[in-house]
Amino acid sequence: WSPRLAARVRIRQAADIVLRANVPNLGVAVDAFDVLASGVPLDDLDILDPDQTFLVQVSDYMWQEVRSAEEQAATATHFRVFPGEGAHSEALSEFISRLDTNGYVGNYSFDVYNDDFLQMPPEVVSVRARRAAVWLAETVLRRALEFTVENAMGTFEAGTQGGLRFEVQGIVDGEPVIVLEHVTRIH
Repeated sequence: WSPRLAARVRIRQAADIVLRANVPNLGVAVDAFDVLASGVPLDDLDILDPDQTFLVQVSDYMWQEVRSAEEQAATATHFRVFPGEGAHSEALSEFISRLDTNGYVGNYSFDVYNDDFLQMPPEVVSVRARRAAVWLAETVLRRALEFTVENAMGTFEAGTQGGLRFEVQGIVDGEPVIVLEHVTRIH
């Protein structure tokens, strides 16, 4: 069994099922950990229809590489960290940027299964989540204006920040109990 082959096959199978079903309320959830830990080439993400990609789960992890299916399973369920905290921030940024380039404008969730987080005060974990949300919004998903815009806030030159959007969800027992969404648009 090859985790890399399995993840590539799952992406293709999921995209094919959604395409064949041809219904607007069926979509794909993509887990960045599965893609990165399995070494799936980013080109494989191009098969996904951005309008039917309903959720992207993002997390990082500390190991430089995952050597076996057992190690991947253990890391997936016990050792994920927030985006920007692990050894794969650059790869995670490239993953998110690729989806963005392909037209994905949907939601991101932090999928950070980590036994250590269960022992920490919630305030500490929430600070780490916020830092990850800022990393995602300010570093990865920052938008540049294609042209100069003038509005009530002033003049914004082409090439400067055009807008950003991010959402953070606090999930308990699989259900969102708090959702924070922020959108800033220049025009």
